[in-house]
Amino acid sequence: MKHIIADSQHRTQASYWTRVLLLCTSLCLLFPAVGPATALADTGEKATDIGLGLASFVTTVPYGAVKVAYAGLGAIIGGFTYLLTAGDIDSANVIWEKSLLGHYVITPDHLTGNTPVKFVGP
Repeated sequence: MKHIIADSQHRTQASYWTRVLLLCTSLCLLFPAVGPATALADTGEKATDIGLGLASFVTTVPYGAVKVAYAGLGAIIGGFTYLLTAGDIDSANVIWEKSLLGHYVITPDHLTGNTPVKFVGP
């Protein structure tokens, strides 16, 4: 008898959660019309943003690889400069600043010309 009562309570809880899930799904299906209606108004702007984001990612991959290689070589050469100048940190810093500083990522602002790309540090 206990199993029948427990099974009945389990079915009641399962049907309750099933109804909650159906209600949430129905609401999600009925009301996204509000979001896309406003999104359609500025589709051109969003498409431009998506395109610039994608273009910045695509250009960052090769640019970032070259920049990381350049920075790595600059770090090694700066280290050798430090050793060969008997610990002259100023000489090594010139190389380190030129190679390690600068942009590693291309952003949409770089692609639109709002911000210049700095491959070499100051």
